[in-house]
Amino acid sequence: MTEQMNTPHSPGLSDPDRPKVKVRREVITYLMCSDELCPDCNKRKSMDKAGIRVCQDCGTEFTLAKGETVIDRAVMAGDLNADRMIDAFLLAVLMQGGSDLHISAGSPPLMRHYGTLHKLDFPVITKNDSVQIVKELLTIEQMEKFEGDKSIDISYEIRTDDNVFRFRVNLYQQQRGFSGAFRVIPQRIPSFKELRLPPVVDSFTRLFSGLVLVTGPSGCGKTTTLAALIDYINETRSDHIITLEDPIEYVHKMKNCFVRQRAIGQHSRSFAASLRAAMREDPDIIQVGEMRDLETMQLAMTAAETGHLVLGTMPTTNAARTIDRIIDSFPPAQQPQVRIMLSESLKGIISQKLVRTVDGKQVPAVEIIVSTPSLAHLVRDQKTFKLPSLVQTSKHLGMQTLEDSLIILCKEGIISQREGRLAASDPVVFDEMLAGRKIEYKE
Repeated sequence: MTEQMNTPHSPGLSDPDRPKVKVRREVITYLMCSDELCPDCNKRKSMDKAGIRVCQDCGTEFTLAKGETVIDRAVMAGDLNADRMIDAFLLAVLMQGGSDLHISAGSPPLMRHYGTLHKLDFPVITKNDSVQIVKELLTIEQMEKFEGDKSIDISYEIRTDDNVFRFRVNLYQQQRGFSGAFRVIPQRIPSFKELRLPPVVDSFTRLFSGLVLVTGPSGCGKTTTLAALIDYINETRSDHIITLEDPIEYVHKMKNCFVRQRAIGQHSRSFAASLRAAMREDPDIIQVGEMRDLETMQLAMTAAETGHLVLGTMPTTNAARTIDRIIDSFPPAQQPQVRIMLSESLKGIISQKLVRTVDGKQVPAVEIIVSTPSLAHLVRDQKTFKLPSLVQTSKHLGMQTLEDSLIILCKEGIISQREGRLAASDPVVFDEMLAGRKIEYKE
């Protein structure tokens, strides 16, 4: 059972008094078919052919019409208030397969499509428009926080008669006025196979205690990978899962687990406060959306040591830097003890980076580290620089470097050699591996 995350005072979520956006049924069919099921044959997945969606299995065609098919004609006539204006922008992004929307006073709305920004076919947003959009999106409490902090993270929903489209939102203030970044949250949590994650990732979902981290730069898909881990556990186990997020992105439906989701700032004061409370609520699994401060890191390791499986994210770019970041967050006098705690609790690290595919999309390339006595030894003895050598000798356990992942994607024709080289931590090593030469790492 999933804990209700919405409040009656949140205009960005499910407010029964808020007017619904009118979207024609054929548009919903298109949006659903693009990522989920064909309504005729009930199979995945559709593809584009000259502006038409064609189901690969049954051949059913879904025609993609102009703007008035996406949104009610009133949008194009401008007969809407500001929150409906933002709905118009977001539905246009959904219609065109975009991943992000950027709005800012003095500019037309921009859409990110497979990594590239494009202007949407809407007028320039005025300063008054941007102010009104922010007012419509935020509750009174959120507005007070926004005025004090100058930025805020929230979730937002567009509800139609048939569907709910969800977005992660960051609103911020800048020289020309208010701006916002909206990330599309897919309606369906992708599987490990769809994310092209290696089989060893499945082993992390069978753990009953310990710390598993998903790391990478902002926008690399950490939240999606973490959601896939939780979703798989939800399908295969019968446990109590607590997720701590800022904001809540993927909503986990009731499957086999009892799931409670908390938004930081809405349901709890901070990650550390939420984590401290969660440990007193009989959880089996705790998801920590972000581990950025010392207190949260310390509590996460304590939870992992005391019989809980803790899944978290960090903005670090590889496994070695992740380990070093955790340890360096503590005062020098505490670091020896922290190394011991981390060496015992750390069970795995997935470090990922999004890479452009040959068809213009994006795919994650991943470094995988799994717990072994050798890994614990490196953590305790401050020798994380030896991780590449450890991975080289532990590939039979499922470990792999980022370059290993890139080589697989390149040889399978999913990414180009150029994109693989650009994404590699060490382009020279990537070239050598692609040429089939053995890499000797320094001990």
